[in-house]
Amino acid sequence: MAEAELAAQRVQDYLTTVLAGKRAGQANDFLSHYLAVADADQRISGVEVIIQLVQLIIGGTESVRAALVAQTANLLSNRAQWEAVCEDPALASPAVCESLRFEPGIAGVVRISTDDIDVDGWTLPAGQMVILSSMSALRDERVFERPDSFDIFRSDLVPSHLAFGGGAHKCVAEALGRAELEEGLNILAKRLPNLTMKTQPIFMGHVFVRRATECWATW
Repeated sequence: MAEAELAAQRVQDYLTTVLAGKRAGQANDFLSHYLAVADADQRISGVEVIIQLVQLIIGGTESVRAALVAQTANLLSNRAQWEAVCEDPALASPAVCESLRFEPGIAGVVRISTDDIDVDGWTLPAGQMVILSSMSALRDERVFERPDSFDIFRSDLVPSHLAFGGGAHKCVAEALGRAELEEGLNILAKRLPNLTMKTQPIFMGHVFVRRATECWATW
C-alpha cells in the first residue's frame, strides 16, 4: 500500500508540473485543449482535472496491455477466426469487442452504494462498499448465448457492453483503448499472418486491472 501511495503521488506531481507548463504556453495539443475546456467549466476542480488524466493513462496503458495479450491469444487459439481477421481488417472491431467480453483487461470495479438496493431479495444498504464483477457480467448466460465460447461472429455482441463500465463512471479512456486494440490487431494481422502461439498465457486478477503470464509466439 505504501508503494502504491508513493507511485500515485509521483504521477500526480508529474502531471501537476506538466499542466503548469501547458498553462504557461499556447501549444495546440490534446492537453492544452483539455485544460482550456476544463478551466472553462467551473464545476471541475484542479484535483479532478488530474484524476481524469490519471484514468486516461491507466485506461490507455494498463488495461490495454492485458487486453492486447488476451485478444491475440484468443484469436490464435481459434485459428479460423485469426485467419478471418487477417483476410478482412473490418473484423478487427468485432474481434476486439468479443475479446473484451471474453477476457477483459479490467476484472471489476469498486463502488459505494448511495441508496438501499434490492438484489434478488437481498438488501444492499446505502454506504456499502461493493465490488462489481465485469468478468461475471460479460459472461451472463441471460445476455450472451454460449457465454464461455470465444466467437467474433456472435450476433449478440454489441460495442457498448460493460468492458469499460457504464453510466456516469464509464471509463474516459474507452475510445483510446478500443483504438489502440484495433490498431494493434490490424498491424499484427497484416505483418504477421503466420503468427503461431507457443505458450498459452494465464490471466490473473479479479478486481480492477488484470495481469497475464508470458505469451510466447513465433512466425
